[in-house]
Amino acid sequence: MRYANRPGRVNYEPNSLGGNAKEATAAQGGFVSFPEPMNGAKLRERSKTFGDHFTQATMFYNSMSDVEKQHIIQALQFELAKVTVKAVQQRMVNLLANVDTDMATSVAKDLGLTAAKGQVNANAGKAKKLSQLEFVPGTAKGRKIAILAADGSSGADITAMQGALKNAGATSEVIAPHLGTIQTAEGQPVTVNQRLADVASVLYDAVYVPSGAQAINTMKTSGDFIRFVQEAYKHYKAVAASGEGATLLNGVLGQQPASAPGVATGQNGAAVAQNFIAAISKHRAWDRPDTSAIPV
Repeated sequence: MRYANRPGRVNYEPNSLGGNAKEATAAQGGFVSFPEPMNGAKLRERSKTFGDHFTQATMFYNSMSDVEKQHIIQALQFELAKVTVKAVQQRMVNLLANVDTDMATSVAKDLGLTAAKGQVNANAGKAKKLSQLEFVPGTAKGRKIAILAADGSSGADITAMQGALKNAGATSEVIAPHLGTIQTAEGQPVTVNQRLADVASVLYDAVYVPSGAQAINTMKTSGDFIRFVQEAYKHYKAVAASGEGATLLNGVLGQQPASAPGVATGQNGAAVAQNFIAAISKHRAWDRPDTSAIPV
């Protein structure tokens, strides 16, 4: 077994790049099987089933939802695009052609290549409990929600949403341009949990924007607020807004998102909470229209 990392690009063999990674011979101290006398020669060899390198991968891919398949394709495109040796990219694409033809074709096209014809096991089938979408919890319990706020946000909306989320077993954090407290539209202070510049939407499962004309005007001119909302929407997360907050969604998403899956809007926090929590319980709004146009 390997126990040391060699310098250079090559840490394995065989390879096409050359280098010093070579299997040690017996004379060099490499492993050899002890030839213990038996009724026949004792051999160290693998079962023929070890020669099938692709059926399990095909079964796994077949078991994924369409969304998960697309994520796998995008991940392969992302990683293989970083490979600087075209021949290595081509060999990887040709291997993928033995797992799934459509996947290999999509990856190859993105890399400017053509996948060789593979041999996909048509009898690989599917397996239960491999797709993450089979485990959607159907509850908001354990989810972490971002409440975007600023001076002038509705304290009543924030309080109502915090209470509803807590009752649903979720946690929430008020995110504002500064730590300490913000002054609500009612003139009362609300404690800020996180400074906007220090967090990102990827750390939260959903986003809520309370009403408050002064606060919404602040958010509309803040790149950090806009990016937070756009990124959450682009990642198919639940998004909610009340009162003037809905105008922020309309502006930063470049469309009328109120009717989009996973989006809840209403007059105030109490009116929005039920639909928002239902959207959170679905984990992601995978049926949301293509979000590629969202400028993040």
